[in-house]
Amino acid sequence: MGKQSISAIASSSWENLLLWLDELLLNGFASVQAKDLEQMAGRMVDLQMGGIARIFRQLAPLDWSDDKLTSRIAADLLDIKMAGALAAQYENLNEGKQASLLAFIVGNQRKPDEQKDVVLEDQWLVLKVKFEKLERVKSRIVWFFGQKSHRIIYTEDFVFGLNKFEGFFQFGSHYHSKVALYPAIVPYRAQMLNSTRVDVKGFHLPQGIALSEFIKYYSEVLAEYPINYPIPVLLGKVTITRYQNQFFLQEEEGDLVVPLQIEETTGWNLMSVTISNPIQIFVQCHRGLYSALAWISNEQIMEI
Repeated sequence: MGKQSISAIASSSWENLLLWLDELLLNGFASVQAKDLEQMAGRMVDLQMGGIARIFRQLAPLDWSDDKLTSRIAADLLDIKMAGALAAQYENLNEGKQASLLAFIVGNQRKPDEQKDVVLEDQWLVLKVKFEKLERVKSRIVWFFGQKSHRIIYTEDFVFGLNKFEGFFQFGSHYHSKVALYPAIVPYRAQMLNSTRVDVKGFHLPQGIALSEFIKYYSEVLAEYPINYPIPVLLGKVTITRYQNQFFLQEEEGDLVVPLQIEETTGWNLMSVTISNPIQIFVQCHRGLYSALAWISNEQIMEI
């Protein structure tokens, strides 16, 4: 393996990539150059492992011959190895779920004080709770909205086999907590720290961004960096319309519409509501498709 070029390794399988990582961890990092890491990052993008590509790119500018950085580099390489093992063990999981599983394992290994620059304390409103059963593993995704920060985040927990999830989060409830963000692995993904349910009256919700403004922002970001993960947003006043068996979000004033992914019954119900009363709605946008998380009526959060 040591005689193979970086190009040959980067164009090979996960198995050879893992062998290369083993060799680095065993023999040291002094011979690694920034271009090697950039090449590996490109290979990770080809393999639809964007989270791992980001780790490689964060490592690229570092001086790998600096003994003071050895432990940090080794820890990140072990994270990448873990992702490879997950990819092999759960090969039927999509890219996003593999990255989230990695974030869950890595995040639980890191102490909160190692993430001081990305810790937020707030009162968090539960926007959505979603359970998924996958091969030999179950996941629970909980979307939150912060009262002070106006940040939308999500936590994703996993249990294996017959194990049960820790804690309980109820839609529309509020929790006071610090959260640790891990944006280097999965954007918007967070770890909830010592949450306490609280009774909140008059929870403040902003007006939300206009659909046209969000599309302009999303297009500008997409042009600069190809995004392969959903972006959550609170949209301002919109109505729900339907055309040729497809629901759409429509800006309150104007003809701008975008496709909305929503269950049939819920879509019809929201259509009837928005005929006379445009609503605010929490959605996540991924590759031009909008998925509904929750909506606002008379300053009350409503489940979707």
